[in-house]
Amino acid sequence: MGAKIEILIDEKPERVFHVLTDPDLSKQWLKGMVETIPVSGSLDQPGARFKQRFLQNGKWSEYEGHVTAFQSGRLFAAEIDNGPFLSCARYEVESTGAGTRLHYALEFRPKTFMAKPLTFLVGLMAKFACRQQVGDLKRLIEARKVSSSL
Repeated sequence: MGAKIEILIDEKPERVFHVLTDPDLSKQWLKGMVETIPVSGSLDQPGARFKQRFLQNGKWSEYEGHVTAFQSGRLFAAEIDNGPFLSCARYEVESTGAGTRLHYALEFRPKTFMAKPLTFLVGLMAKFACRQQVGDLKRLIEARKVSSSL
């Protein structure tokens, strides 16, 4: 269970991809994100491991993950361990000529038999959260709040 979202962003693909993959900029559009810490390898290489720390509603959370796919300027995918679930996120950037089409997919996979019945509910909540995150990303980029060094 998960979510698939496609959105048009009025900005060049290189800039969209930069905002997606820069750990410091992620904090500006991923609600509650405090930091991404590389554990092994470079985050632009499949197999690289990382930790993400969040502060949401006064509660700290830490998740471990690894990069599953990376094509510079085009594709970033990662798998993140969220306790009873694995979250598989995939971002694909495509030029439209006038801007960028972002394809985003998030899938939750239960890690245990006990988590399986919760998959539907978690998936519904994820759809709402994903729409909000992608909307925040679009607003951030189009408001030109990020560095224009690209």
